[in-house]
Amino acid sequence: PGWDFVGHFVDEGVTGTKLDRPAFDRMMEDARAGKIDIILTKTVSRFGRNMTAVLDTLRELQALDVVVIFDNERLSTADPDTNLSLQFQGIQAEIESKQTSDYQKWAIRNKFKMGIPTSNRTYGLKANGGRYYVVPEEAKVIRQIFEMYLSGMGLMAIAKALNEAGITTINDSLWRPSTLKGILTNEKYTGDLLMQKTFRDHHLTKRKVKNQGELPKYLVEDAHEPIITKEVFQQVQQEMTRRRIKD
Repeated sequence: PGWDFVGHFVDEGVTGTKLDRPAFDRMMEDARAGKIDIILTKTVSRFGRNMTAVLDTLRELQALDVVVIFDNERLSTADPDTNLSLQFQGIQAEIESKQTSDYQKWAIRNKFKMGIPTSNRTYGLKANGGRYYVVPEEAKVIRQIFEMYLSGMGLMAIAKALNEAGITTINDSLWRPSTLKGILTNEKYTGDLLMQKTFRDHHLTKRKVKNQGELPKYLVEDAHEPIITKEVFQQVQQEMTRRRIKD
């Protein structure tokens, strides 16, 4: 009674660890514009799992005279004793987020050790039952790409030829030199499987970075049927090095 509802602000499928939260950002814009007096949220972890970011946001909202009420924790920023409790809840939520992230990393690395691929789809290969299998029509394109490169064609020329032939990538988009470089340097096409070539640098930012030796890599030789021979793959790597030196 006495309250006017001004809308839901829900980021579907987005966790409190993610920084890109358009609905949350829209809510903050409305608060800054004086359109909101009270924000109701289920729990601190829904508001955000980065303690520092949560407290900074709450301080800004308090300065705007906007009250935030957390239903599960029965906390309100209108209560002068709330800040310490919120700080504790924020720490707890951040710990839970890191524990979840650590478990997920353990599960993925355990698969690495057993030689089980974590990616279900790579152009030319499809995973089923923890093993890659060749996709015949796409495998023809992979062999064609390697042959064109060894014939002297550059990445831009190969991309143009594939696009003009109406052949699309795994995402049904046009071929680009960067996509082709990824294929020409991918050991999976030889039947080998090198895992943990990249990793997430932090459980909050989830930024994918190249593994430069920070974590172990796992190589499984002859893990599945090859599309090209290892000899052809090595010839392409040598040719790439030669062209870089020449340039």
